[in-house]
Amino acid sequence: MAQLSPSRRCITAFALLWPLALHAAAKPGLKKPVQTPFQLAEEARQQLFAIPAEQRTRNDYDTVMDAYRLIYHANPADLHAPESIYNVGLILSDEGLTLHDAKASQNAIGQFEFLRKNYPQSSFRIAALLEEAHVASNNLQDIKLARAKYTDFVQQYPQSSHIDEANAALRQLRAGKLPAPQVASGIPDGAPTTRARTAASSTGARNARIP
Repeated sequence: MAQLSPSRRCITAFALLWPLALHAAAKPGLKKPVQTPFQLAEEARQQLFAIPAEQRTRNDYDTVMDAYRLIYHANPADLHAPESIYNVGLILSDEGLTLHDAKASQNAIGQFEFLRKNYPQSSFRIAALLEEAHVASNNLQDIKLARAKYTDFVQQYPQSSHIDEANAALRQLRAGKLPAPQVASGIPDGAPTTRARTAASSTGARNARIP
């Protein structure tokens, strides 16, 4: 029997331990757990990307995305719901690029659109639109869609620190060329640190079909 790599063993263990952590966090009268569900999901994501890209499997991606999904499925108004949705979008984007899966890339765009629609006050909405443009260009290599997404970004967020990137990409796309691939930044444009975030980040969350 083939042995699992250390990173994959951590992901597998996480899949078994996460429901227990969620149960403990929800139980009244108990002290705050050492790790919150969001912290566990973040740790699982770090372990996912510690696995070499060529060795990652669909199951690896699904395990980590499910950890984030459980956060906002359980409580759409959770403090970390917008960021969890955003992270699922990033993971879907990486899955699409790594596994050459166009459907995963399309689902990534849908995930970012869901965030922008249902959490219109979240600072992650800005990065989400930019990531839609990245996926359309980098993953799908769809010039028309990428041009539309970058145009929306430039029109909606002219003060963004990424405006020069967006304008440069638009010039390339209008010339019928794909811009150089862009990588998601660690902290989205305008997003506060985790400690500084408030419940206002999830203001406007609506009842909707959750991806």
